[in-house]
Amino acid sequence: MEYIKEITVDLSGEMFFNYITATQGDTARSVKITIISNNQPYTPPSGATAVLRAKKPDGTSVFDDATINADGTITAALTAQVTATVGNVRCEISLYG
Repeated sequence: MEYIKEITVDLSGEMFFNYITATQGDTARSVKITIISNNQPYTPPSGATAVLRAKKPDGTSVFDDATINADGTITAALTAQVTATVGNVRCEISLYG
């Protein structure tokens, strides 16, 4: 069973945090992100790629590919590496291209 948490992120830079609960080693979770700009949906440009960047409590980082969906949302899986360490992991999505 897969659990998908849906969140909305604003490009304005406002620091709204969304917590996603997962246990160590949990790989059944994904995040579906809707990006908005000025309260309007933002669609990544054609040809762009998305990456989930995660900073784990032990100081190591993870860079995992994410999927830009046809509707402009982004889906990122919480991989075994993201959930390998006990504690809070800070994540962000980066768009390239």
